[in-house]
Amino acid sequence: MKPSLSVLLSVHNAQAVLQAGVHKLLDTLPELTNRFEVLIIDDGSTDATSEVAYDLARDFPQVKVTRHATALGWAAALAKQARCARGEFLMIHCGGAIDADEVVSLWRMRNRMAAAAGAHTNAKDKAGPRGKSWRVDAQSQTTVPPAAGKIQFTQLLGGKCLHARAPKSNFLLLGRGQLERLEHSLAAIPRPNWLEAPAPKRSHSQQALNKQHNLKSPSILGRVRNFTLGE
Repeated sequence: MKPSLSVLLSVHNAQAVLQAGVHKLLDTLPELTNRFEVLIIDDGSTDATSEVAYDLARDFPQVKVTRHATALGWAAALAKQARCARGEFLMIHCGGAIDADEVVSLWRMRNRMAAAAGAHTNAKDKAGPRGKSWRVDAQSQTTVPPAAGKIQFTQLLGGKCLHARAPKSNFLLLGRGQLERLEHSLAAIPRPNWLEAPAPKRSHSQQALNKQHNLKSPSILGRVRNFTLGE
């Protein structure tokens, strides 16, 4: 069975780009695992971000939304809500656009690392479960998938957390067992470029704002509604 994945998006004033970004994830994640969820954390937005987020959650059962009335800040918001994630692995958006190829490359890197860690574990103790100990080490670094060549990987938490910086996106990937140390990892990452856009002028009506985000969904999204993490 493929491991489950939670993707966390902490956003602030992201009404103009949130829907397209989430649609891209929903179009990509089924290629990686059939057990996934997308957690949107609206960190004190003052525009229509929450409305866009709740519309997405209403349309797709894989999307969950949490809203902070007052902004806590990117790292604090993520650290607070990460415990609500149910995936065995957490992929955290740290800034920039959401690029499908880069998300896939990062997940492939996780697969290589899990295999390397499993082989290392089995060599020490053949009774040990394969892949249970996920770690970035020198052995796994030599097996970077070709598609990930444009991504710069940085090890955190003694090799148990991976920070991937790419031309378009910026993600953190870690196992659920590292949640206790997540805030320390976030503190080690430079302040991100928010997934955000300037708030519209107040003269715009709410109807106009909603129309602005009424983007056509990718064709695969109809099928995405049929399964959620844990099923």
